[in-house]
Amino acid sequence: MDKNYYYRVSKENEAYMKKSQDSQEQFFRQMLLVCSTILGILVSLHQIPSEVRYSRVVFLAAVALLAASILAVSIVLYDYSKMPIRIWKAYQDKIEEARTENRTVRPFLVKHLRRTLFFQRTACLLMALSLVSLVVYAFVS
Repeated sequence: MDKNYYYRVSKENEAYMKKSQDSQEQFFRQMLLVCSTILGILVSLHQIPSEVRYSRVVFLAAVALLAASILAVSIVLYDYSKMPIRIWKAYQDKIEEARTENRTVRPFLVKHLRRTLFFQRTACLLMALSLVSLVVYAFVS
């Protein structure tokens, strides 16, 4: 095979993977921004004295869920920041394998870590639960 073929295939695959990863990363960046903003507004505008005990518990739950959501999204973004290195290493291995076997590069997929998938789902779930608890808090207080 021609060396230009391997270079071209590598660049094409890299571009597709980067585009996909950028869109996912942008979603979680926006989610982090929203969670942080809501948490900041809640903490700064909340009045300490509250007559109803339930409202304090629901408020604490909302703040705790938002904080946990921020942590989960931050872990996801950290894993996304390490993804280009994992993709690059996988490409190098596949290209070297194809060169030694004198064949074309077969399509392959670099999967996310199990931790990343877990925290993606957890972040979305925690964000939804925190918004539900904020609605409950609005009705209780």
